[in-house]
Amino acid sequence: QLEEALLFWVRGEVEVSRHQFSQLCNLVCYTSLLAKCLILFGDLLVETQSENPAVIMDSYYNKAINLMSTSSSSSSSHIVDVEVDAVYSLASYADAQYRLKIDYMNSSLHEEKLNLMHQAKFEINRMNELSQTNSRYYKMQERHLQIDERELKQMKEDCDKFFIYSIENYLKCLLKSSKYDSCIYRFVSLWFDASPSCNFIHILENYLPKVPTYKFVPLMYQLAARMNLDNNKFQSLLLQLVERSSLDHPHHVLPIVMSLALAKYDDVYFKPAKAGANHIKKNSDERTMAAQNVISRIKQYKNMSKIVNDLENLNKAYIELAYWNVDRFKEDSKPIKLNDNLSLKKIRSLKCIAVPTVHFPVNPGAKYKNFVYVEGFEGTFTLAGGINLPKIITCKGSDGISRKQLIKGRDDLRQDAVMQQVFQSVNSFLKNDAESSKRNLLIRTYKVVPLSQRSGLLEWCSNTTTFGHYLSADGHGAHMRYRPQDLKPMECRRMMTKAQSETNDQVKLNTYLKICERFQPVFRHFFFENFASCDELYHRKLAYTRSVATNSIVGYILGLGDRHVQNILIDLKTAELIHIDFGVAFEQGWNLPTPETIPFRLTRDVVDGMGVVGVEGTFRRCCEKTMVALRANKQVLLTILQVLLYDPLYDWSMSPLKAERHQPSTNCTDIPSSISTENFNLESSVFTDKPDVRNKMAERVLLRLNQKLCGSVDGIQLGVQGHVSRLIQQAIDPTNLSKLFPGWQPYL
Repeated sequence: QLEEALLFWVRGEVEVSRHQFSQLCNLVCYTSLLAKCLILFGDLLVETQSENPAVIMDSYYNKAINLMSTSSSSSSSHIVDVEVDAVYSLASYADAQYRLKIDYMNSSLHEEKLNLMHQAKFEINRMNELSQTNSRYYKMQERHLQIDERELKQMKEDCDKFFIYSIENYLKCLLKSSKYDSCIYRFVSLWFDASPSCNFIHILENYLPKVPTYKFVPLMYQLAARMNLDNNKFQSLLLQLVERSSLDHPHHVLPIVMSLALAKYDDVYFKPAKAGANHIKKNSDERTMAAQNVISRIKQYKNMSKIVNDLENLNKAYIELAYWNVDRFKEDSKPIKLNDNLSLKKIRSLKCIAVPTVHFPVNPGAKYKNFVYVEGFEGTFTLAGGINLPKIITCKGSDGISRKQLIKGRDDLRQDAVMQQVFQSVNSFLKNDAESSKRNLLIRTYKVVPLSQRSGLLEWCSNTTTFGHYLSADGHGAHMRYRPQDLKPMECRRMMTKAQSETNDQVKLNTYLKICERFQPVFRHFFFENFASCDELYHRKLAYTRSVATNSIVGYILGLGDRHVQNILIDLKTAELIHIDFGVAFEQGWNLPTPETIPFRLTRDVVDGMGVVGVEGTFRRCCEKTMVALRANKQVLLTILQVLLYDPLYDWSMSPLKAERHQPSTNCTDIPSSISTENFNLESSVFTDKPDVRNKMAERVLLRLNQKLCGSVDGIQLGVQGHVSRLIQQAIDPTNLSKLFPGWQPYL
């Protein structure tokens, strides 16, 4: 009968299904089956909106929870599973009701109602002053005002009630099972957005210390960023959570806390000019001091003292190297010897410290024994190029493998670290989706480790080259080797730069089309050069096409910009793409001096690597499958991004300095480069002065993300196929490509 009820529900015969569920709830005797029926019946009523929220929560979800908790076999895995299903259903439904209330209270309709109430109050007060309280109009206004005030009071009470229900039951889910661990993002979002009037601290005090700390590790950047010196229960619980997580998972959490504790350590080597608002500096100083306090408390544990000291010494050695002046070596292409006075040369066998750029999973049991620790460093380094001359060093691991690492100074890597965090979440959605998992649709990630406010460490992507280096490297790029009769890449760039000075878009388009005629794509030769057998050639082209498709759709949803040819790596062994440098995200590209008019990079050379079918077939199909997976996980993705976007450490807006960095006014260089940070306070470029301004920016970004995931484009609602077709057309449209910044090199 339960299967029949579900079948009628699926077929849309809701009334019959309701009748079946109602009978089942009265007839079933088995506790677990009755609870399951109540949960499903509640879900049906939620979907059809055919019952009062209080009835759904109390008579169905809460009743199912009570049945399971009082069951004689409540510890069995099956009973726990059913109970967790009920708890999660209650939490998500209460959360949905809470969001509806909040959305209404933020709407123009509610604002208009408040204005009418204020106007009615004013009129009533005025009539009181004039002693006109006996008039019919006065009594009617007073009665309507009382009704509106009761309604407003009830709405606030309901809002608080739904909030309490959702946050308490999300915590119960996290405590009882790992089945719904993804709700950690929504819980943290609710926790940080909580109204001061909502009394929920007792719930946190009761449940939060019992939740396993491994569930909070993916959000530790955001949790640690909210630490300060305030003496309140919120901070007390937060600091306890960060401390517990550091003790349980030192290799994942301690580096995050240490980077905040050493946030000002750059000033030992680099002192920027004073700028920025005082309250920004105060907040940053408080966060640093709070992190230092956590580090001090962790040191008091006997088994943690050596770990903390070794990690601190290693990070300080990295930062020292990041700021070591190597201007005299900038022309050297050979390995350069490290100075004997550098602390990094003295690092030996740190058996308690994992190699920072090695990926290893979080252990739910908090047991870490066979990790790869830092054995030492090779005595030479090379320079990666760029204005700040980042250094490529080699770290020797305890497993005998030497790994290259990129160390950067005068560069804030925290935004890149957050984007890698987003990619990992997106990868989990793609792995859980049958169609995308079957095609192995994933984003290639790499480790980014912020060391302080203006220095950091990146995992070096071995066996890779940039798109730009392969296609247009001086003297030996693919275009020079296979099409020597064509225009040179720099000639194309000069032609586009000249056309950019014209206000007439037709001139830009004609110039771009002229370049295309005399500059043909050659990227197909990459596969012939690197993969000898037909079988390998086929599979690498397939992997490349799938990688381009996944990166394109995910990049579009997240609004990634600045995808010039030096910001895209290609793996020489797998032919997969790896995107780097995420300084322009969430559609900041539209705010650059030369706005980016395309959703992702799909230039002629990119398409040339896909074979004769181009964007049709595999590419289009994989784009659609990726879009389907992201749309299916829309709410979870928006929740994750909401937590990240409201992070006080980041400002996702486009400042003039940031714009200059990505689109320099001088166009003589081949790669858009960073401007010097010598003459401005980098901290002031990271933070927005006013939190409410930052919140408005985050709200705007989330609204746009929601529109994309719903298929809303320029006021038109599109299905997956129509949406993907429109994006591909925009990406390959010569008119759009001709308007791009010349340094983006749309002809490659």
